[in-house]
Amino acid sequence: MKIAHSVSKIFFGLTAVLAVAAAGYAVSAGLFIMRAEITAGEVVAYEESDRSIQFGTAPGGGMHFFPVVEYTAVGETRRLTADRGTQERRYAIGQQVMVRYLPDNPQRARIATLWGEWGAALVLLFTALLFGASALVFRFRFDES
Repeated sequence: MKIAHSVSKIFFGLTAVLAVAAAGYAVSAGLFIMRAEITAGEVVAYEESDRSIQFGTAPGGGMHFFPVVEYTAVGETRRLTADRGTQERRYAIGQQVMVRYLPDNPQRARIATLWGEWGAALVLLFTALLFGASALVFRFRFDES
């Protein structure tokens, strides 16, 4: 019973930390989107990286593909390599994608997708909600005092 109360306090603390981190990522993403210009880009290649992580005999991770996109900003053609890769090639070579970039720093750019722009904040928020729900369960279900 005391253990359940202690676990719930720890989980509430983790919930608060994760919620603050999610808010920070959301504010950062929102500010970037508000300041950014949007333009069309074209997928011209992929960078490949082996992100394998071995756990015993089970392989994990594997090859990840990072799209390389050419776009025009401030009158110059530029290249962007996505900072998040996937295990499959999400875009075809030559496919058009939307790119957001900062007009005062056009090298700071990212592919304009919901997950690419808001993904970190959403994952942190979902994790915070899981810890919050677990804290409530430990607090009211297992605490018999």
